Parts: sequence; structure tokens; C-alpha cells
Amino acid sequence: MQSTIELSSLYPRFGARIYSFLRRLTQDDLLAEDLTQATFLRAAERFDTFRGEGKVSNWLYRIATNLFRDHLRACKGEKQLLREDTENGKADDGDLFSAVPDSGPSVPQLVERHAVTQCVRDCISALPAPYRAALLLYSVEGKTVEESAAILGCSKGAVKVRLHRARQLFKGLAAEHCEVSADGRGGEVTCSPKKKPVRKPMP
Repeated sequence: MQSTIELSSLYPRFGARIYSFLRRLTQDDLLAEDLTQATFLRAAERFDTFRGEGKVSNWLYRIATNLFRDHLRACKGEKQLLREDTENGKADDGDLFSAVPDSGPSVPQLVERHAVTQCVRDCISALPAPYRAALLLYSVEGKTVEESAAILGCSKGAVKVRLHRARQLFKGLAAEHCEVSADGRGGEVTCSPKKKPVRKPMP
């Protein structure tokens, strides 16, 4: 399979997607640009190690996520981006985003590409890094739990725990800081900020 993938095609095919992911993950345009460049430089250096096991895009997402983790460690910020979540036992199987009934728009509706307003971005930014990464991969990038686990280097159970906690934290932040509405027919979701700013986590 590797012979069908050209190194020169990686950035044209995946550059925009990796940058968009890193932009939402870092909430910093310049840092996202730097990490995107570093992602494809590292991919070029290690291209001969990719054996075609899984999607090349997931391989790139994992490189990007690891570089973000390295950045956090270098800055002595959130040190446990890829830490296993073992407290409270194993997460339940199934889609944890739909496990809790909710009368308003769902988390995936709020964070999907066309609905990512500044208010939503602020709520995502306020999440701890482990939960933010899992939420972005699953709800924005459309990765499965299995793919997210491979990208983050953790178990499927850990991903499910992170998604569950990300959902609860995100919905609490959105309820407090955002005015969310839908057209009543399951269509367009709109979101605008309330006056109270979102408080971001301490480094």
C-alpha cells in the first residue's frame, strides 16, 4: 500500500485538514502554522516507517497530536495530554454523546464545521487538553473511537471517558456563556456569546 502513497502528495491532500485541527486544538494561528509545518517535516523524515497500516491521515493526526503534546511539555503547561483516564472505572460502550437526554442542540451539532462560532471556539478552548483533543477528533474531524484511540495513543475506554467528560464540561460552558438556538426542524444551529466571557483553564 505504501507504494501508492506519494510523499509529495501529503501536504496538498492533508495540509488544510491538519492545520484546521491544530488551530482548534491550540487556539493560536501562528502556533498551528508552526506545528503543521513540523508535522509534515516529521512525516517526510519518517515516511519510510509508514507501512500502510490504517489511513495515512490518521498517521498525520497522530504526529500532529504528539507535537502538540511536546509543545505543552516544553511550556510546562498541561502535562498529561495523552494520560490514561482510569478514575471511576471503565466507560460504558456506545455513543456517550447521545447517552444523556438533552432538549437542546447536541454537542456534535454545536462543534461541527459550519457551526463553530467564536463562542463555541471559546468553550472548546476552555476544556482541558485531553478532553479538547478527544472532542475535536470525534465530533469535528469525524474519527471513530477506535481511530481516536490510535491517534491519541490510549485505549478505547479512555477515549470514551474523555468524550463523556468533554461533553459534560462543554455543555455546561455553552449553557453559561452561549445563546444557542435551532430552527426547530433539526436544521441550522446558531450560537452567539452571552456577555460573560468564558474563563480559560489555568496553565
